[in-house]
Amino acid sequence: MPIRLELPRFDPFGKQELRIDRALIPEDDRTLLRKRWRELQDRYAGLRFDTHKGPVHGDAHVQNLMVDDRGQVMLIDFEAFCYDHPEWDLMVTAVEHHSLGWQSNEQYAVAANPGPRTWSPCRLPASAHGTSCRRGR
Repeated sequence: MPIRLELPRFDPFGKQELRIDRALIPEDDRTLLRKRWRELQDRYAGLRFDTHKGPVHGDAHVQNLMVDDRGQVMLIDFEAFCYDHPEWDLMVTAVEHHSLGWQSNEQYAVAANPGPRTWSPCRLPASAHGTSCRRGR
């Protein structure tokens, strides 16, 4: 990484307050979401990662992959590019696989081996993304 290049840390909560404020939902639901949002921020403040920080895409999911006519895969959409722990990028893939079933087991094994489910802080990053590491939860 170039010495002069400074990237922000990943902010898992950056857009959520605005989304909660703009949501067309009953006020009781908004209050509940704000409470949960604050709880997750508190838990995040105490989170410790086992990995070293490095470049993070910030929105790494299959819709941000393109394949050219030679079969070369390219990652696009670097709007949230930052410097933080790699779990953030892998968590999106884990959620898409375990909660939504968007990748086959084989595709997931290639993308996330060892997978985010093996990391102790798995549940908090997934919660910050608004879902769970496990299908059906």
